[in-house]
Amino acid sequence: MPDGNSRAFAAFRYGFQAAVVSMEHADFFIGREFWTETGLWRCTDVGTRTICAIKLEGDPRNWVGPPYSVAEHVFDEYDFGGLSDSEADRNAGH
Repeated sequence: MPDGNSRAFAAFRYGFQAAVVSMEHADFFIGREFWTETGLWRCTDVGTRTICAIKLEGDPRNWVGPPYSVAEHVFDEYDFGGLSDSEADRNAGH
């Protein structure tokens, strides 16, 4: 398993590869949608060095909140390199 302080760890943890166009912490706000290798996500909270997000899959009624009826996931600065603001940017990495 990759070391916990690397983008390789982020890829291992969330199952995505680094995209050509990546995002930075300053790009996020509550409600911002973004892409990973696993699909479309929506930012639900912005912390000092992290963001929380829900994966937009399944029943859209689960995406209304807070509180959300689906799990929120935390992305940190080591994950941001694998996030993109459009599906086209995400696919450009392949």
